[in-house]
Amino acid sequence: MVAALLQSVGAVWIKRIDAGLPALTQVAGGLGLAFPAYLITWGLIDGQWPEKLSTVNIAAIAYLGMIATTIGFSLYYYLLTQLSATQVALSSLVTPVLALLLGHWVNHEPLTQQIMTGTSLILAALIMHEIFDRISFLKLKRAYNTKL
Repeated sequence: MVAALLQSVGAVWIKRIDAGLPALTQVAGGLGLAFPAYLITWGLIDGQWPEKLSTVNIAAIAYLGMIATTIGFSLYYYLLTQLSATQVALSSLVTPVLALLLGHWVNHEPLTQQIMTGTSLILAALIMHEIFDRISFLKLKRAYNTKL
């Protein structure tokens, strides 16, 4: 919860001050702060290395560390400079849905009725948010145009 709060505050702050920092710089700064905090938390809570790591585990860790984090966060911060903070925040709601579908497709993970219902509710909420946001924008635009 603290991590999500800090990430949200950081995203809004970056958008508000319009820092104009390149996305990769923002990623490096965030990782520079997050990595030591992660190591401290890991040391306090667990501090144990796994006894055995398979090739798949090592490949997944390498992918997450080098590809997903670097490219994913770079794209996230790039979008943050191009779009509103609200639109970028919505992308974080789509990510779990895509992860479920990818897990089902690649790892043959089961998609139960409960999972499908939850996924449908998330997608419905996203669609409703976009529709209501566009309706509000059109009403404001119409009201502004009638005043001129």
